[in-house]
Amino acid sequence: MKSLCFIGAIFFIAVYQQVEAIPFTRLKRVSDQRLAELETLVALSKMSGKLVTVPLGLGKVDPKLIGRKRRSQSRLLDSLFNHSAEEDAGALEYEENYRYRK
Repeated sequence: MKSLCFIGAIFFIAVYQQVEAIPFTRLKRVSDQRLAELETLVALSKMSGKLVTVPLGLGKVDPKLIGRKRRSQSRLLDSLFNHSAEEDAGALEYEENYRYRK
């Protein structure tokens, strides 16, 4: 019995050492995204009070040639909402019928 406890203790110590093999002091680094964000904030704070105008697309894009793009097409949205309303009404009727059948 003592030898079994001794073997168990040795096994526990071996497993515990493998689990604790990670370093206690982990180096935390600044991500590239956070670094770019901080650089932008510093640059914007230095520009306070100055008016800077930059042409759209750095002058390479003419918005008049491209035209205005609508994000939502009202006709398609209306049909989608009507379709979902019909489905909701059908689901409600099914629930009412199911409730009465019980």
